[in-house]
Amino acid sequence: MSINLALAGYGWRGKGLAQVCALFPEITVAAVCDPHDASRAQAAKDFPHAALFTDVTAMLDADKIDAVMIETPPRDHVGQAIAALQRDIHVLCDVPAVHEIEEAQPLWDAAQGSKAHYFFGATTNFWADIDCCADMIDKGLLGEAYYCEAEYVADLASIGFLAPGSWRKNYPPIRYCTHSLGPVLKWITGELRTVSCFDTGSHITGDPHDHDAMVALFRTDANAVVKLFISFITAQPVPYHRYLCRGAKGYFEHTQPLAGHEQQVLCSSKAVYGLDGICRLPVTHERPELAGTPNLGQHGTADYAMIANLVAALTKGEAPAVTLRDALKMTLPGLYALRSAEAGGELVKIAYPWD
Repeated sequence: MSINLALAGYGWRGKGLAQVCALFPEITVAAVCDPHDASRAQAAKDFPHAALFTDVTAMLDADKIDAVMIETPPRDHVGQAIAALQRDIHVLCDVPAVHEIEEAQPLWDAAQGSKAHYFFGATTNFWADIDCCADMIDKGLLGEAYYCEAEYVADLASIGFLAPGSWRKNYPPIRYCTHSLGPVLKWITGELRTVSCFDTGSHITGDPHDHDAMVALFRTDANAVVKLFISFITAQPVPYHRYLCRGAKGYFEHTQPLAGHEQQVLCSSKAVYGLDGICRLPVTHERPELAGTPNLGQHGTADYAMIANLVAALTKGEAPAVTLRDALKMTLPGLYALRSAEAGGELVKIAYPWD
């Protein structure tokens, strides 16, 4: 089966994923939509046979499209995903799934009424060390996870991502929580149900609409607690993700960068003889089964694994690795956290369309 793929958005991320898609013989990049002349010109150079558009709806209504990859600003994700699902076109949507809480129900309803699959571009869910921790939990080596931490820290201004006009400028970082919550939700049981969040305000730039950092505490319906810290304008020489899981029998941590930009994966387990001390594991984000695969994209083997799942689902009937339900479980808590921060840290209940 050949997959005629359309791309909505051909910026940095869209172009990078298109290059990964080109590694799969099952995929034909059939159409590209982008409002910017320079981006369309680049797409024409990269994929000479692809049809070019400035309007996503027109692209979806044109020649036969099997799937669309949504790589536009977050405000556009839901409208474009719903338009595709209503046409029974498969969707691979980048993070976050929704921009506002009220968008979740219409997106959920559209997916329930569609013959198409919804895939979510949560790249961190495909990292090998995240799966390593999930595997240890499944095998009973860490016990039930009762407390997790996640951090996403970067100085996006230093790499030009916060220029005037960018959707990231003044963007409350807690909205962009999926890279952090996605992995954690693979480890804990239950759903995040309450949250209290604080915003530090703007100390770094002086722009009153900026956010130095936001910190949220979530609790699940099984009484597990998750702490989340996100900042995109912190003076941080090495951007990083950090994850920590504490279980009833042990702990697992992917550390923040150390001297020399080194990151470690550490664990301990009372369920395994000799592992009750802290041990360093020989795993990283990179998936060992994909070692040596060329041009793996901007997120290494995670991008390739994500596209491989799309291909397997559409050609072999395999299930999407990250579903719409997963997408909303890792997106909506951040939006409720934003509501809490705007209310000075007030405890807020989290609801989902399937409640």
